[in-house]
Amino acid sequence: DQPVRRWEVERGEVDAVEVLEDADPVYAVLVVNGGDRDGDRFPVGAGAREWRIGRGRWHADNRLQNDIVLSEAATWLSRAAAVLRRTAGGFELEARDQGEYVVVLPRDGTPRRPAMSASGRVALAVGDEIEFHDGKEGRLGLRVEAP
Repeated sequence: DQPVRRWEVERGEVDAVEVLEDADPVYAVLVVNGGDRDGDRFPVGAGAREWRIGRGRWHADNRLQNDIVLSEAATWLSRAAAVLRRTAGGFELEARDQGEYVVVLPRDGTPRRPAMSASGRVALAVGDEIEFHDGKEGRLGLRVEAP
């Protein structure tokens, strides 16, 4: 569960090593693909262990806010669609009220549905896409990008 490291080498007059740490490193950026929030970017940093995803400001019961707002207008999208969790090895996605209509599209593999997995979660990596749909025409994506 170590933070992401970035190394920079600069030429100097004397040999030296200086270590600087970012107070809140960003592990990934989630980018909305489609709908009224198309292009919105949400940094996923070390300050939290989970991020609530859904429609609008509130995550279901008006007590918890959504950290990642996919849309304000897509009425087919649940307010409590999914939860993203940081793990020791990366990220996992859990489908909530959107259920089987949440699909993880890995950049190099077979699509996976968190609601259909034994644990109720699937692993995510940089380059993967999350698709939210309603079983009909409604579709929104969330792309996992490097910071």
